[in-house]
Amino acid sequence: MLKLIPSVKGITVYDGILKTNAVFYENLDCDERVLKALKTLPFDKNGSKLNIEIKGDSGEGYSLKIRENEINIVADSPAGAFYAIQTVRQLFKNGKVPTLDINDSPDFPLRGFYHDITRGKVPTLETLKKLVDTMAHYKMNHLELYVEHVYEFEETKDIIDQTGYITGAELKELDAYCKENFIEFVPSLATFGHMYEILQQDKCF
Repeated sequence: MLKLIPSVKGITVYDGILKTNAVFYENLDCDERVLKALKTLPFDKNGSKLNIEIKGDSGEGYSLKIRENEINIVADSPAGAFYAIQTVRQLFKNGKVPTLDINDSPDFPLRGFYHDITRGKVPTLETLKKLVDTMAHYKMNHLELYVEHVYEFEETKDIIDQTGYITGAELKELDAYCKENFIEFVPSLATFGHMYEILQQDKCF
């Protein structure tokens, strides 16, 4: 039983088996983000030949054909190719990979996660990047970070060292990391509501 998250739109499984859970490719003309994603797959000169064809710049669909010695990806866009690679990663984790055809595209254009980093320990940039990695692996494309007083506002410099905080530079780096993984990063800032830590500072009045 193949375990794929999220489940794919269409799959046909055949009798054959992919001979090796490693890939070989060379001189692929792809978006840098797709080439970076390929590095998450085991590479071996004797591995299965991997081919990628990207049709255009829009859409997130792809087709994946796996035969005994070859893996072929045809994608609507670089994002589609990126998601096809995530499917291959999951198939490799399942163990022996059957020969198959997959046709897939997302049900929803926006597949997001809303994360409140104000309450409790403020996550480090490294932790947030690991979250992005996990989201990308499961083909999510939208991340929002909710903050109150845990951003380095001028008005909160007296309290952020006590609570932990995230810096503007870290948010810019996280934004760039999200783009590498086809994720839109959207900061979310509370205004007035739930801003008690800030509003009780004397300098705010």
